[in-house]
Amino acid sequence: MKDSLYFIALLAPDDVSAEITAFKQHIAYNFNSSKALRVMPHIILLPPFKLSTLKHEGLNRWFLNASVSVSPFTIKLNGFGSFNNSKNPVIYVTPEEVEELRLLQKELFNSFRTNYPEIKAILNFNPHMTIAYRDLSREDYEKAWLYYKDKAYAAGFAVNEVWLLQHNGKQWIPITRKQLNSTS
Repeated sequence: MKDSLYFIALLAPDDVSAEITAFKQHIAYNFNSSKALRVMPHIILLPPFKLSTLKHEGLNRWFLNASVSVSPFTIKLNGFGSFNNSKNPVIYVTPEEVEELRLLQKELFNSFRTNYPEIKAILNFNPHMTIAYRDLSREDYEKAWLYYKDKAYAAGFAVNEVWLLQHNGKQWIPITRKQLNSTS
């Protein structure tokens, strides 16, 4: 019985995705950190979890049928942030706080926890779009953060869907799309 790795996220549209990817490429070229280039720009709503491949269809059904009351909304990206922990520093694009995003994450998390109690899902939610992590050394983090901490960046995009992604052994693949409630 093989396990698959999944996560649930908002994916940026092509234009914003290209801008975020350009930041990732800049960091790879100038600060020796390229791991973030392996993942499309996203905001994680439910962090990676393992599930038996035998439960794949059930997971898809749960995801499509999960009760979500949030209507489409807009995410605004504004500047950069970082998690400066000693083990793995992270640099990211910062989404502005919006209640719909918090509610969407909470509803998906609670539904997931109810349907998959055996999986220890983490509730800690700190929305961000990673541009550097894992292979970013402490020294290169300090240099990159000096460059990005006061750099201006603003963008926005409409959120009308959520994605379930699966890791295929090499990269994350969006496999199932769930439309947000547009009847409000």
